Amino acid sequence: MKKKLFFDVDGTIYDSSKRFVEIYNEEYNQAADWRKVNKWDFSDICPLLKNHDAERYFSLPEFYNKEMDYQDVHISSIISYLYKVDGYDIHFITIGSEDNLLFKRKLLEWHFPYIPKTNYHLLEKTDMGKGEIDMTGGILIDDNYINLLTSNADLKICMHRVTEWNKDVERSGFKRLSDGLKLYNYIKALERDGKFNG
Repeated sequence: MKKKLFFDVDGTIYDSSKRFVEIYNEEYNQAADWRKVNKWDFSDICPLLKNHDAERYFSLPEFYNKEMDYQDVHISSIISYLYKVDGYDIHFITIGSEDNLLFKRKLLEWHFPYIPKTNYHLLEKTDMGKGEIDMTGGILIDDNYINLLTSNADLKICMHRVTEWNKDVERSGFKRLSDGLKLYNYIKALERDGKFNG
């Protein structure tokens, strides 16, 4: 059986925080620094946000477009290598509104055309948590503590710096890694040590 890897999208594959702040700065003529975001609702660096701005931004056609950067320079090639060379069964799992998921899906299809569409798990909802997807025998790679906590994946990895939305990951025994290259080396070490065999 192929070993399964479940990749979150926002904050794990794509740098959604950066794109969000770029749109905010353009709309409000501000100079907020996306590298300083610490709160999930961006209220710490985007004080001019209105009630539904965050939800609206994530549903804009121009959010998930060519301006969207990867979370780190390695993640795209690492996903490709894990799938094409190492034979891992790669899945994408993400939460959002109907429009958000539509645009996100198109971006994923553009960047990762080799991943089967049956491996897309697009959860149309607003609350965190990915417990409805069976990840038994796999690894979840996510930036959100609640998503990691509610998953039944065998192993859970946080791919982000410490923020308000993931500060408790180490306390729950989850691994934190900073980029795709470290992720690849960690997964291969687990496999080599017999700790992840699918």
